[in-house]
Amino acid sequence: PCALQTLFYRLQTSPDPVSTKELTKSFGWDDFESYHQHDATEFNRVLIDTLETKMKGTAVEGTMEKLFRGEFINYIECLHVKFASNRPEFFYDLQLPVEGCKSVYDSFRSYVQPERMEGQNKYDAEGFGLQEAIKGIRFKTFPDILELNLNRFKHDYY
Repeated sequence: PCALQTLFYRLQTSPDPVSTKELTKSFGWDDFESYHQHDATEFNRVLIDTLETKMKGTAVEGTMEKLFRGEFINYIECLHVKFASNRPEFFYDLQLPVEGCKSVYDSFRSYVQPERMEGQNKYDAEGFGLQEAIKGIRFKTFPDILELNLNRFKHDYY
Protein backbone atom coordinates (compact mmCIF):
# COMPACT_ATOMS: atom_id res chain seq x y z
CA PRO A 1 0.00 0.00 0.00
CA CYS A 2 2.85 2.40 0.78
CA ALA A 3 4.49 1.75 -2.61
CA LEU A 4 1.17 2.40 -4.36
CA GLN A 5 0.60 5.60 -2.41
CA THR A 6 4.13 6.78 -3.23
CA LEU A 7 3.63 6.01 -6.92
CA PHE A 8 0.39 8.01 -7.08
CA TYR A 9 2.03 10.90 -5.23
CA ARG A 10 4.92 10.93 -7.72
CA LEU A 11 2.54 10.71 -10.68
CA GLN A 12 0.62 13.69 -9.37
CA THR A 13 3.59 15.89 -8.48
CA SER A 14 6.39 15.04 -10.94
CA PRO A 15 6.66 16.64 -14.37
CA ASP A 16 8.86 13.68 -15.42
CA PRO A 17 7.99 10.01 -15.97
CA VAL A 18 8.08 7.98 -12.76
CA SER A 19 9.31 4.47 -12.14
CA THR A 20 7.00 1.65 -11.06
CA LYS A 21 9.95 -0.44 -9.84
CA GLU A 22 9.16 0.09 -6.13
CA LEU A 23 5.54 -1.00 -6.69
CA THR A 24 6.41 -4.13 -8.69
CA LYS A 25 9.08 -5.01 -6.11
CA SER A 26 6.40 -4.77 -3.40
CA PHE A 27 4.49 -7.53 -5.28
CA GLY A 28 7.49 -9.78 -4.80
CA TRP A 29 8.39 -9.54 -8.49
CA ASP A 30 12.09 -9.66 -9.33
CA ASP A 31 13.60 -7.76 -12.28
CA PHE A 32 12.75 -10.60 -14.70
CA GLU A 33 9.11 -10.71 -13.57
CA SER A 34 8.86 -6.91 -13.78
CA TYR A 35 9.71 -7.04 -17.48
CA HIS A 36 7.38 -9.95 -18.21
CA GLN A 37 4.32 -8.64 -20.05
CA HIS A 38 1.14 -8.78 -17.97
CA ASP A 39 -2.26 -7.69 -19.19
CA ALA A 40 -4.24 -5.06 -17.32
CA THR A 41 -6.69 -7.60 -15.88
CA GLU A 42 -3.91 -9.79 -14.49
CA PHE A 43 -2.11 -6.77 -13.04
CA ASN A 44 -5.31 -5.54 -11.39
CA ARG A 45 -5.95 -8.94 -9.80
CA VAL A 46 -2.40 -9.09 -8.45
CA LEU A 47 -2.77 -5.55 -7.11
CA ILE A 48 -6.10 -6.26 -5.37
CA ASP A 49 -4.85 -9.59 -3.94
CA THR A 50 -1.71 -7.91 -2.63
CA LEU A 51 -3.65 -5.05 -1.06
CA GLU A 52 -6.15 -7.47 0.55
CA THR A 53 -3.28 -9.47 2.03
CA LYS A 54 -1.54 -6.37 3.38
CA MET A 55 -4.79 -5.06 4.92
CA LYS A 56 -5.53 -8.24 6.91
CA GLY A 57 -5.64 -7.53 10.63
CA THR A 58 -5.89 -3.75 10.15
CA ALA A 59 -8.75 -1.29 10.54
CA VAL A 60 -9.23 -1.29 6.74
CA GLU A 61 -9.49 -5.06 6.31
CA GLY A 62 -12.25 -5.92 3.83
CA THR A 63 -12.08 -2.59 2.00
CA MET A 64 -11.07 -4.14 -1.34
CA GLU A 65 -13.94 -6.63 -1.15
CA LYS A 66 -16.41 -3.87 -0.30
CA LEU A 67 -15.22 -1.69 -3.17
CA PHE A 68 -14.59 -4.23 -5.94
CA ARG A 69 -16.35 -7.56 -5.20
CA GLY A 70 -19.76 -8.47 -6.56
CA GLU A 71 -21.67 -11.73 -6.69
CA PHE A 72 -23.63 -13.55 -9.34
CA ILE A 73 -25.41 -16.88 -9.58
CA ASN A 74 -24.46 -19.34 -12.30
CA TYR A 75 -27.65 -21.19 -13.16
CA ILE A 76 -28.72 -24.07 -15.34
CA GLU A 77 -32.45 -24.71 -15.77
CA CYS A 78 -33.79 -27.75 -17.60
CA LEU A 79 -36.51 -27.02 -20.13
CA HIS A 80 -38.54 -30.25 -19.95
CA VAL A 81 -38.01 -31.56 -16.40
CA LYS A 82 -38.11 -29.82 -13.05
CA PHE A 83 -34.39 -29.54 -12.34
CA ALA A 84 -32.18 -26.51 -11.76
CA SER A 85 -28.66 -25.92 -10.55
CA ASN A 86 -27.57 -22.65 -8.93
CA ARG A 87 -24.00 -21.84 -7.89
CA PRO A 88 -23.00 -18.49 -6.36
CA GLU A 89 -19.73 -16.96 -7.50
CA PHE A 90 -17.83 -13.79 -6.55
CA PHE A 91 -16.27 -11.51 -9.15
CA TYR A 92 -13.93 -8.54 -9.12
CA ASP A 93 -14.34 -7.68 -12.80
CA LEU A 94 -16.47 -8.64 -15.78
CA GLN A 95 -15.00 -9.76 -19.11
CA LEU A 96 -17.40 -8.26 -21.65
CA PRO A 97 -17.44 -9.29 -25.32
CA VAL A 98 -17.09 -6.54 -27.92
CA GLU A 99 -17.47 -8.48 -31.17
CA GLY A 100 -20.77 -7.49 -32.78
CA CYS A 101 -21.53 -4.99 -30.00
CA LYS A 102 -21.97 -1.29 -30.75
CA SER A 103 -21.90 -0.12 -27.13
CA VAL A 104 -21.01 -1.24 -23.63
CA TYR A 105 -24.74 -1.80 -23.10
CA ASP A 106 -24.79 -4.25 -26.03
CA SER A 107 -21.72 -5.96 -24.56
CA PHE A 108 -23.45 -6.28 -21.19
CA ARG A 109 -26.61 -7.71 -22.80
CA SER A 110 -24.48 -10.23 -24.68
CA TYR A 111 -22.69 -11.17 -21.44
CA VAL A 112 -25.93 -12.05 -19.64
CA GLN A 113 -27.61 -13.70 -22.67
CA PRO A 114 -28.48 -17.27 -21.64
CA GLU A 115 -26.93 -20.13 -23.60
CA ARG A 116 -29.16 -22.91 -24.84
CA MET A 117 -27.80 -26.38 -24.11
CA GLU A 118 -29.10 -28.81 -26.72
CA GLY A 119 -27.93 -31.47 -29.18
CA GLN A 120 -24.35 -32.52 -28.37
CA ASN A 121 -24.29 -29.91 -25.60
CA LYS A 122 -27.20 -31.22 -23.46
CA TYR A 123 -26.90 -30.92 -19.70
CA ASP A 124 -26.51 -34.07 -17.60
CA ALA A 125 -29.16 -33.40 -14.95
CA GLU A 126 -28.80 -35.56 -11.83
CA GLY A 127 -31.38 -38.33 -11.98
CA PHE A 128 -32.84 -37.14 -15.31
CA GLY A 129 -30.02 -37.89 -17.79
CA LEU A 130 -29.17 -35.58 -20.66
CA GLN A 131 -31.61 -32.67 -20.90
CA GLU A 132 -32.12 -29.53 -22.95
CA ALA A 133 -31.47 -26.57 -20.68
CA ILE A 134 -30.54 -22.91 -20.53
CA LYS A 135 -27.39 -21.76 -18.78
CA GLY A 136 -26.59 -18.23 -17.69
CA ILE A 137 -25.89 -15.84 -14.85
CA ARG A 138 -28.01 -13.63 -12.64
CA PHE A 139 -26.41 -10.83 -10.70
CA LYS A 140 -26.98 -10.87 -6.96
CA THR A 141 -24.88 -7.84 -5.95
CA PHE A 142 -22.72 -5.28 -7.72
CA PRO A 143 -19.63 -3.73 -6.16
CA ASP A 144 -19.34 -0.01 -5.47
CA ILE A 145 -16.71 0.10 -8.25
CA LEU A 146 -17.53 -2.13 -11.22
CA GLU A 147 -14.52 -2.96 -13.39
CA LEU A 148 -15.37 -3.85 -16.98
CA ASN A 149 -12.73 -5.47 -19.19
CA LEU A 150 -13.48 -5.52 -22.88
CA ASN A 151 -12.53 -8.78 -24.62
CA ARG A 152 -10.92 -7.40 -27.73
CA PHE A 153 -9.25 -10.65 -28.75
CA LYS A 154 -10.71 -13.93 -29.92
CA HIS A 155 -8.75 -17.18 -30.01
CA ASP A 156 -9.02 -18.97 -33.34
CA TYR A 157 -7.52 -22.44 -33.01
CA TYR A 158 -7.92 -23.21 -36.73
